[in-house]
Amino acid sequence: MLLDKFKRKAKEVTLVNGAFLGIAVMSVAANMALSVKIMDMHERLVISPPYVNEKMEIAWDSANQEYVKSFGLYLSGVIGNITPKNADFIIETLSYFLDPSIYSEARIKLKSMTSDPVFNDSGVFSYYLPNGIVYEPETKKVFVLGDLVMGSAARAPKPTPMVYEFKIVISKGRPLVKSIDNYSGTEARTAQWKLNHPEFKEGSDK
Repeated sequence: MLLDKFKRKAKEVTLVNGAFLGIAVMSVAANMALSVKIMDMHERLVISPPYVNEKMEIAWDSANQEYVKSFGLYLSGVIGNITPKNADFIIETLSYFLDPSIYSEARIKLKSMTSDPVFNDSGVFSYYLPNGIVYEPETKKVFVLGDLVMGSAARAPKPTPMVYEFKIVISKGRPLVKSIDNYSGTEARTAQWKLNHPEFKEGSDK
């Protein structure tokens, strides 16, 4: 009698355990399917910062021009503050956004910006005052126009018209800088500008 009761209880426990096992297997399968779906989803993020009228949108491999322009503006501000004392820190800060293929070249270019004679004075400072920005979708380039102001405790600030040029792409949801250039003047060297200036040679500051 007790043996029959024990067999019935054992059978019930086995059935319950089997049901729990089935639920667990389905739960794991559902979680795996959800994880795969999440990893495969490349959602678009829309940002509406305060004091900015236009929406900034960034997706897995693209962004709208407002986002790219704002990032170019950020880069010009950081680079415009470079001095011999903070050059290494600024380069390290930007390294996360630099494409590996241009890192060495960009490092040399950024370091060379501190060779201006004004940096030989004590209490040296520099900052960038942007006054315009141009975005060229065909080349994915951002041109920031403005004045680079350099001075020191012994020398009055001197503004120099300067253009910062960046090629910015979106890779895996973050901005990546494919090229950096800067040159004196007030004109962005867009593709159209180069067509209008056939005498221009890449790498020339004239």
